[in-house]
Amino acid sequence: MLRQLLLLVPLILILPLFLGLNGILFAGPIADMSSAVIVALFVVPEMKKLNRHIKEKDEETEEMETSPA
Repeated sequence: MLRQLLLLVPLILILPLFLGLNGILFAGPIADMSSAVIVALFVVPEMKKLNRHIKEKDEETEEMETSPA
């Protein structure tokens, strides 16, 4: 959805104005690279939050295991 609708169609319409027929050819790879960058911008912070959450849970588990019952 992101690549095809939001990136590819506008690039197919805009790039030929600057690059001619090559603009249509370059639109696909540019849309792919752009969508990969956009996805990475969302995934990397989420992975960091998830790793922090996992560390906190591991620390809580260790505290419960080491504390005397």
